[in-house]
Amino acid sequence: MSCAKIASGVTFSCPPPPAGVDADQIVLFNWDDVDRDTNTPTKATLTSISTLGSPAALGYVYEGVNNSVQPTYEGIDEGFNPYKFNHNLVFRIFADSDTIADLETDLQSGLFVAVYFTKSKRVKVMGWQVGLKATVTRNYFEEDGAALVTLATKGDEFETAVPLDYVGSASPTADFETLKAQIIALT
Repeated sequence: MSCAKIASGVTFSCPPPPAGVDADQIVLFNWDDVDRDTNTPTKATLTSISTLGSPAALGYVYEGVNNSVQPTYEGIDEGFNPYKFNHNLVFRIFADSDTIADLETDLQSGLFVAVYFTKSKRVKVMGWQVGLKATVTRNYFEEDGAALVTLATKGDEFETAVPLDYVGSASPTADFETLKAQIIALT
């Protein structure tokens, strides 16, 4: 099992999770690589995700264990605009090496769209409109030395919706495993 794979070609071997525990998984896309012009969400759904470039840019997979991926969002009530939301996604990087230090630096300097998969079999998309900015904190005396990565709506900008549901373009909708496979195929 791969414990973390966030950058192309960077894989870490970790022990498998205990029986009965689902591994969490997210896919990160560089915000600038996502084609938002041809992939416009309708209300809270998104029918396709494509990336720019030739060849097309890739997303990066992170696999964690024991609920180490924790997405949240918060509605912000400011006057006449009720459509303001902060998106947050926290995950941990358990490995530690020079390669991981470089990866943490890359995360810190990036802006991302995150796709995560829920245990209720939904595919959710965060940071679609303004992106998610990363902060990385590693405290060797807590979290078993894991780096805590927090992706959050940047600065004073807001998303205009809760995390989007990725539903694919199949009519009426595709099943969860098909939707998940479509996202993983972009990595």
